[in-house]
Amino acid sequence: MRRLPSLLGVLLLLALAGCGSDDDGGKPGDPEALLGRAFTATDKARSYRARMDIDAAFGGQTVAVNGTVLASSDQRRALLKGKYSDGGSPQEMIVMTVNGRNFAGGEYIESALPPGKRWALVNDQGPSMVSISDFVELLQESDDAKFVGEEDVRGEPTTRVSAPVDVQKLAERSDSKFADEFARAGGDKLAMTMEVWVAKDDDRISRMNIDMKEKGGPGRLGAFIEMLDYDVDLSAIREPAEAQVAEQPSG
Repeated sequence: MRRLPSLLGVLLLLALAGCGSDDDGGKPGDPEALLGRAFTATDKARSYRARMDIDAAFGGQTVAVNGTVLASSDQRRALLKGKYSDGGSPQEMIVMTVNGRNFAGGEYIESALPPGKRWALVNDQGPSMVSISDFVELLQESDDAKFVGEEDVRGEPTTRVSAPVDVQKLAERSDSKFADEFARAGGDKLAMTMEVWVAKDDDRISRMNIDMKEKGGPGRLGAFIEMLDYDVDLSAIREPAEAQVAEQPSG
C-alpha cells in the first residue's frame, strides 16, 4: 500500500474523517449563536451523504481525492468511493469504516494485496472518529468567527461563516494516539481556516470548506464537502468477509 509522507498522510485522514433562520427576518446575528444552532441540528442527524474533493501538497508530493461519502453522524460507519491521484492517472479508491475497523480497497491498493484479497485492514491509520458536528463545535469555540455573507447552495438560502480553527484541537477530538502522531508529524506548523454554509430552513450544514496551510512553507490542503442528503440509508456499508481482507501491506 502506498505510504504518504507522514504529515500529508495524517492531514488526508483528518479531512476524510467528516444552520438555520434567525428571528430578525433572516439577517444573521451572532456567529456563535448561529453555529450553536448548526451544531445542535447537525448532531441530531443520524447519517449523511456528501460529495468530497480534497487537494493537498506536502513534502514534495501532491495528492487529490474526489468522491462521494456515506457516513453515520458519529463516523462509526463510513464509506468513501472515489478517485485517488498522486500525480499519475486517477485510480479507484474505496475507504470504509465499520465499528472502528478501517478498510481500504480499489485500484490504488489492489496491486499490493495478496491473491484473492480485495481489502486491506488499516486500523493503525487515522482517527477513531471526527464528526461533522465536531468541526462545527470547533468553529463555535473560535474567538474570530465572522459572517461572510448569504448565498444559495443548490437553490437553498444559506448563511456563510468563516473562522480559524486550532488543528491540534481537531486531532485531539479523534483520540489521543492520533493527536500524538499528528503533533510528531508537524501539525503545530499548520494554520487552518474553515467555512460552513448554514441552511436557513433546517439549521443544518449545507457545505464545508477547509483550508490548511503550512506556516512559512508551501504545504497546503484544501477540502470541499457538499452535504447532499441527511438521514440516508447506510445498508451499503457492510464489513467485508474476513476471507477477502489482508493486513495492511508493507512498503
